[in-house]
Amino acid sequence: MTTPSLSKTIPLANGQSLEILDASRKVAGDAWLVKIIFRMEVAVNDLTFSETGTKKIKPSEIKAALGPSVVLEVIRERNFIHETVKDATAENLVNDYLRHILDYISKADFPEKFVIRKFMEFITAQELRLKAEA
Repeated sequence: MTTPSLSKTIPLANGQSLEILDASRKVAGDAWLVKIIFRMEVAVNDLTFSETGTKKIKPSEIKAALGPSVVLEVIRERNFIHETVKDATAENLVNDYLRHILDYISKADFPEKFVIRKFMEFITAQELRLKAEA
């Protein structure tokens, strides 16, 4: 297995950073799996939860459930790409993703909303697990 290499870090307007990692690897002969990982780590301590309307949720509750940070990770890949177009394919994957998502994840309230959504998903999964065990 190939260890992903950091291709680029993009500072966002909301103070976060988006890492772009290349985890491409040769699969057979001159064919490649082109795999790009987009990753953003949001530290729970850095959030105020002031504009979310969720004053019932305390950062300490989120940290207890999810840990000190929550990671957004998106993977884009194409399989059996000829090595002559591997780099262009990787560049296209990056450009396409950034064109569609960069403005959204750069919004000032995105980190808080993302963490709250992950927390709510955690709570829902926990409730479902408890119902299933009952």
